[in-house]
Amino acid sequence: PVVRRDVGAARRSWWQSGFSGTLVSRWAIAPCYAPGPEFFVAFVACLRAGVLAVPNYPPDPAQVQRGLEKLDLVTTGCGAELGLTDRIVNKLRVTTSARHSWPGIGWHNTEGLGEGENDDDLNRALFFHRLEQSTSVLKQSPPDDIAFLHSHFGYQLCTKRAAGADTSDIDLGCVVILACSAGQRCVPSILREFAAYFAIHCELQDDDNRNLFVPNYGLAEHVVATCAEAEGIITSRQRPDLASCGSEFQIDFRVVDAETRCVAPEGTPGELWLSSGSVALGYWGKRDLSSETFHARLEPDDGTLYLRTGDESFIEDGRLFR
Repeated sequence: PVVRRDVGAARRSWWQSGFSGTLVSRWAIAPCYAPGPEFFVAFVACLRAGVLAVPNYPPDPAQVQRGLEKLDLVTTGCGAELGLTDRIVNKLRVTTSARHSWPGIGWHNTEGLGEGENDDDLNRALFFHRLEQSTSVLKQSPPDDIAFLHSHFGYQLCTKRAAGADTSDIDLGCVVILACSAGQRCVPSILREFAAYFAIHCELQDDDNRNLFVPNYGLAEHVVATCAEAEGIITSRQRPDLASCGSEFQIDFRVVDAETRCVAPEGTPGELWLSSGSVALGYWGKRDLSSETFHARLEPDDGTLYLRTGDESFIEDGRLFR
């Protein structure tokens, strides 16, 4: 079943039982799981069926109404007719339905699927990635490495909360990578403050900030990740308050004057445009906005379609600053 902690066993069980084969094209589905293998198995099963998805976090039990308002916007926007979830989230739905209005779609508890059930009620899902501002980026590391991944807001909050608190039981000596920024600007002073405090109190290997931090840039329209700075915190000469978030690019970047659509000279701020095979197809149900955002052309036209990120950036010494 989906709730098994053994992802491999759960995945095999779903696939062998033909769960993904029962998904047919009648429904758009909004999977609503807490982070964990349950969601992963459901997502992979639907991908195997050749369908798309709209992943969602379940509402916070302490703020149910607020969470449901967000969930309703998503399900309405994509035209979902069915929600997949597990036993725990389904129990939350049942116990709160008298006081709160959940989206008016069919809800299906996936626990137990793969244990011999032949569920004819579960038909095909429409799964697609919901584009929104992202504050974290997935980074793969060697098995023995531990990475702390979050936005610079997370570093600032950690430093603030730790000040004056008992941190004697926190050991960060095993941390070798600190990724940061993604959708927000990377602020060198915040990162250095974090490193200085936790190097003293929690055995963090500071290493003069050269190899510890990995500032990066990403956005949901490009499956989050676009580039990263492997040489640590490198500040701009013209903007010392900004850190490089990428160099040695493997995708096509252009800093563009948004009014003229001409490429800006190096060092001149402009809107960041990019082109690569990881750019999304567009925004669901928003044809005009998708055309303007995902099919931008330079002046003069170089024959390439660009994604307009809307982010002000500049290139300095071959490095991206924003």
